[in-house]
Amino acid sequence: MHSLETAHRLHPPIEPYTSALVDVGDGHRLYVEQCGSADGMPMVYLHGGPGSGCSPRHRQFFSPQRCRTVLFDQRGCGRSLPRGALQQNHTDALVQDMESLRQHLGIARWLVVGGSWGAGLALLGQSTRLSCAVLGQDALALPTPDNACSATRSRHQSS
Repeated sequence: MHSLETAHRLHPPIEPYTSALVDVGDGHRLYVEQCGSADGMPMVYLHGGPGSGCSPRHRQFFSPQRCRTVLFDQRGCGRSLPRGALQQNHTDALVQDMESLRQHLGIARWLVVGGSWGAGLALLGQSTRLSCAVLGQDALALPTPDNACSATRSRHQSS
């Protein structure tokens, strides 16, 4: 069992190895970045809301040696375009965006980590392509996703 202090320890800052704007239809392009190990356990982080986005700090939740971390700004949020757009910006579209991104990135299954609104979105987006979900009330309340990464790695490698 981890102490509260250990559970909040972050990995060192890291830069993405790739970033792009991905067209998901309806006039929306999502900002998507990947960091960590391209061969690691695929994980996606779902940020809270409303209107926020992913930050460099979110990259630090995951082991850069063991995880292929995908972070994206949801429709109308952060660096996604059009910024602040509400047209065709609803829960069903956000859930479909996750699936579109997973397919676009060539990921068969991934572990979903969400805080606040992202936790709710993770539950709504459950599918057979989900390895497991790590949910928290806010980003700092997440149990170490790094441990979840290593716990599911053997299942990922056998898929």
